[in-house]
Formats: sequence, structure tokens, C-alpha cells
Amino acid sequence: MTDKKHQHGKCKLTGDTGKLVKSHIIPDAFMQRTTDAPFMAIDTVSRPKKMFTGWYDANLVSRVGEDLLEDLDTYAAKVLKGNGLTSSIRRDKKNITDIKGDFSPSTFLSLDKIDTNKFKLFSLSLMWRAATTSLPDFKSIKMSRIDTEDIRYRMLSGDAGPFWQFPSYLSVFCNGQELPKCAPVKSQRSSFVRFFLDGVILYVSSKRSTLKRKEFEPVLIGRKKNSILIPCVSSLDSWHANSSEEFAQQTFLDHGDIFKGFAKSSSNVR
Repeated sequence: MTDKKHQHGKCKLTGDTGKLVKSHIIPDAFMQRTTDAPFMAIDTVSRPKKMFTGWYDANLVSRVGEDLLEDLDTYAAKVLKGNGLTSSIRRDKKNITDIKGDFSPSTFLSLDKIDTNKFKLFSLSLMWRAATTSLPDFKSIKMSRIDTEDIRYRMLSGDAGPFWQFPSYLSVFCNGQELPKCAPVKSQRSSFVRFFLDGVILYVSSKRSTLKRKEFEPVLIGRKKNSILIPCVSSLDSWHANSSEEFAQQTFLDHGDIFKGFAKSSSNVR
């Protein structure tokens, strides 16, 4: 990543030329933790690392482009945090393995009075950011030029398009320890990419093509104009938990304890 302040260039979102600004790839609202920074972050291409903030790119967008992204990020935070779904809100700070709320595996939550078009635009913006940034932690997230341009136009127009194009849906963890922050991960069995948003998982398809399995339609964002259906899942056997464990074990074997010296702030993270 090139991190030069006040660098001028072409905004990859709006196409205008001017001063480029620092822009989070994953909104900062979803990088918060119950424990204090620094925290552990993982991705699929490098060893775990210490982080004090989330992933950001200073060469992606101008102020105009960032304002558009921030508007979508603010709305998504209002929806997910405002409805008490994120881990940092739900966890007991004295015992972070305890999660507040009536969340049980294999049940569904229904969020009503939601602008699903705007939330779908947020979903698309995350995919666009992950596929467009040059940050090494995101290099496994790829899209065709046609599809990234399609999403860019949708963001600029304010119209997310039909729910079955670039389909996206949410799930929420209902139990388990607080896991490390994780960069987006491409599914090996489908076109979906997982975005980890503080205990909420957002799945977004990297392809425009229509969804083949109709049984997924009830949970797709935008299927209903003002509501989103969200399945609750256990984090204990999730890819996130299993991969965090595997990454940590392999890293300690290869490099020793790279987190030595800040164990106090991350003692509850595995």
C-alpha cells in the first residue's frame, strides 16, 4: 500500500481528478472490538498481524468518492449496530464470551423499515472496494472489469438493481469467542465473498449472473423493499473460527509468538 498524504490522482469511483483521501476498505464502524487495540487480523495470503485500525487505501478515491462511500457506510452501521447485531455492542466487556440478545442457531431475524436498495448498494460498495484496491491483503478478491464497472455505475446512480444480480445476504454469529478481524474471503464453492463485519457476515457475489438456487431468495437483500431476513449461525464451527485457529497454530510453528508483548490486550482472542 502507498500511503502518501495529499496525493493527487484519478478517483477510481467518480472518475474525477484531484486530491485522493484515506478510505477504509472495511468501514471503521465494523473494525471495533470489545478488547482494546492492538488486535489480531488475518487474511488468506499472509501471516496474522497486529493492527490498530482497519484496512484503508489512500490511493482509491477523492473526497467526493469518499463522501459517497461514507454515506453508505453510515447507513449500514445504523442498520446493523442500531439493531444490536454487532459483537462490540452485544458482548459483555467483563466476560466477552457472553453475548446479549435472543440469538439461537438456525433461527431467523427480520429487520424491518430498512432501505434495502441502499443497504444493497453498501454491499456492492464493499465488493467494489475489495476488488479495486491494490492492498495485498485483498489480492485474492477478483472481479471482471465489466462487473466492477457495472457496480461503479450502480453506486453513482444510486440504484442497486434487481436483487438477483450480484446477490447478497447476511448472517449473524450468535455465540462463541470474539474472533480476530478478517479480510474478505472468497468462497471455494461459489462466487460469494465473505465480509466479516464485527460478528455479522455479509455475503456478496462477485458475479452479476442471476442466482441459480431459488431457495436462497428469501434471505437475499433487496428481495423485499423494506425488510431483510437474517439467519443466525453458530461461530464455533465456522470457517472464521477454524481458520483463525489454523492460521495461529501454523504461524506460531513458523515464526514463534509474534504477538508477544501485547497479550494483555488480546488475551481473549484466539
